[in-house]
Amino acid sequence: MNRSEAAQNILEMRRFKREVTASPEAARQALKEAGIMTEDGRIADPYKSLFKRRSTGCTEEVQV
Repeated sequence: MNRSEAAQNILEMRRFKREVTASPEAARQALKEAGIMTEDGRIADPYKSLFKRRSTGCTEEVQV
């Protein structure tokens, strides 16, 4: 990939970001097209572990 092609790819990625972040509906549609979200709005099985919330302990209240 030469410099011109890299620059073009960056421009295309920025365009895609603007489209996807334009509205919540556009974001959901992009997640569906990527296979991350199912048609009924749930997280697809291969990605569920990425969205599980686990306590890191760093936000626990500390008494001094």
